[in-house]
Amino acid sequence: MFSGDEARARSAFERSMAENPNSAIACVLYSANLIASGDFARALDEAERALRLSPRDTFRYVFHFSRAMSLFSLNRYEESAEAATLSLGDRANFRMTWFVLIAALALKDELPAARSSVAKLRELSPEISIEMMFATAPMFRKPNAEKYHEAWLKAGAPE
Repeated sequence: MFSGDEARARSAFERSMAENPNSAIACVLYSANLIASGDFARALDEAERALRLSPRDTFRYVFHFSRAMSLFSLNRYEESAEAATLSLGDRANFRMTWFVLIAALALKDELPAARSSVAKLRELSPEISIEMMFATAPMFRKPNAEKYHEAWLKAGAPE
């Protein structure tokens, strides 16, 4: 999946899900694959399924992060920001969640909150830039790269 072969990864996830349908980790990884493939509604379903299967999981922050990304991709920015906030409540230093929160806040025109979130992210990672966000997390490069780029610029993130 991380090499960019979404079709092969999807096939592997579907086999994994058939063999162990109660694996929350498999659900959330499948959700990430579905996001990369542009199947946002199914990605949201899988992220929510992971939360139902293991609501107290130590990786719950990733489940909320996947929900946030799915919701962002569906243009549901309010809900995306809420899911990102839940993720950060579980793990405040997970930079990729900050990326989604900043974008969701910017696109729902909550610019003071978006700019404040950029400042908080820069406290965690002073060297952060839009270029680094894309390089660090390939999942932001497609299929919503332009939307993320526009939102991060709007929020005042450095190029």
